[in-house]
Amino acid sequence: MKKESLLTQHKQHKTWLNYLAFYKDEMHIFQKRLEEVAAKYPGAEIMSHVEHFQNQLILQKEQHDILRHDIKAYENRIEAAYEQNPVLAENSRVNEEAELGDRVETFTRLFHEMKDEFYHFVARHL
Repeated sequence: MKKESLLTQHKQHKTWLNYLAFYKDEMHIFQKRLEEVAAKYPGAEIMSHVEHFQNQLILQKEQHDILRHDIKAYENRIEAAYEQNPVLAENSRVNEEAELGDRVETFTRLFHEMKDEFYHFVARHL
């Protein structure tokens, strides 16, 4: 695994946090669209789809919050290590960075899959 500088890691974390903020905004929009569909089609068949997407949003929000917390916690550990011993911090890396990157990638992929499914559903009903 390539060792990245703390500045590079910090920039990557900021990028991830910006993506997560954008996804959170999108989730608010999705919730509003679901409310519109539910108001327009109160029947049981459509409501089961609305409930499905509400559950998906709950899960996505939960994973979003956990991932955001873990990125910020890792940033705090990097900062503390750098303050204690900048040379040691600059020359040591843990596998957590790669693991966080994998989690961000997985979250993004699953979010986009849900988003595509959601837009197909909303397009048919609004």
